[in-house]
Amino acid sequence: MTDDELVEIERRVAQLPPGEQLELVERLLRNLRHAEYTDHAAFEKDLQEMAADPDVQREMRAIEAEFNGPGPSGLEKAG
Repeated sequence: MTDDELVEIERRVAQLPPGEQLELVERLLRNLRHAEYTDHAAFEKDLQEMAADPDVQREMRAIEAEFNGPGPSGLEKAG
C-alpha cells in the first residue's frame, strides 16, 4: 500500500464520529490478534509501544473526550 493510500484511509477515518473511529480501531486490533500469520509477541510489543506513544495517547484522549461528551439536552434530571 502506498503512502497516498494510507493518507486517504486516515482522512476518511478522521471523518467518522469518534465512537465509530474507536469501534474501527477495536475491530482492527481484534482482527490482527486473531490473524494466523501474526507474531503475537511482536504484535503485543508493538501495541505496548503504541500505547506509550504521546501522540497516540493524545489522540485517544481526544476521541474519548468527544465520545464521552455531554449527552443530548433535555435528558438531564430536573433539580
